[in-house]
Amino acid sequence: MKAIEILFLALIFSIVIMGSVQANHEEPQEPVCNSRQAFIEELGSEYNESAWFIGLINPFTGIELYVNEETGSWTLFKTNIQGRSCIIDNGYTFKLLKK
Repeated sequence: MKAIEILFLALIFSIVIMGSVQANHEEPQEPVCNSRQAFIEELGSEYNESAWFIGLINPFTGIELYVNEETGSWTLFKTNIQGRSCIIDNGYTFKLLKK
């Protein structure tokens, strides 16, 4: 596994873990879900984000990171095998530390 892949995996696991810890301290919120295609279209047209990382969480669930290199906005979402996607988290000031 390349160093960049390890870096992205570490980022994703950190976000998921921090989201789980943070979720224990906040009011529960309904996840934002839609079809994968709808998310990809909206992230491209509204935020100019494109795919930076795609991987598998398990055989039935994929994970994707979309980033806008100019603004630094990013969105992390997971998709099940039926094509239903839910946002895990999003933010700003994304910066790639190593290429």
